[in-house]
Amino acid sequence: MNRTSRSRQDPKDSRSSRRPDLALAAETPLDDPIAGTSGFAEEFAARGPRDSRGRSLRDFDLQRRLFKYPCSYLIYSEAFDALPGPARDHVYHRLLEVLSGRDQDPAFARVSAPDRQAILEILLATKRGLPDEWKDALPARREACTGGPKPDEPSSRPSR
Repeated sequence: MNRTSRSRQDPKDSRSSRRPDLALAAETPLDDPIAGTSGFAEEFAARGPRDSRGRSLRDFDLQRRLFKYPCSYLIYSEAFDALPGPARDHVYHRLLEVLSGRDQDPAFARVSAPDRQAILEILLATKRGLPDEWKDALPARREACTGGPKPDEPSSRPSR
């Protein structure tokens, strides 16, 4: 198959579309902590949007992996926002499946439930233009992690 015909394929039909690279699921763990004195880490992290808890996708971990929250900060880039609508929507949908826990593919096993929850919360608070399906993701994710709504929260599901 040549390059032109490959680029015309429906992204839903390609193998790579099953695993959104934005989740950094294939990230290689660090063998040893990384330390520096240049101030780069602080300056880099300060450039990203933060949620109400002060978290950002640009926060470094540098102990066990590169970033504290394993989701690419490039989701905020003009290049990402300029993706053709169907491709961008597909990435958003797949990322939500992973972060919400609906996708239990072993390829994402390295991304823990607390990390998925944090990334979901950060994106909901900081990323403009998320599709409508993301609006109800947080209550549903909380219930999936805890087995139900918290005692002081109403259920996101209608009662029967």
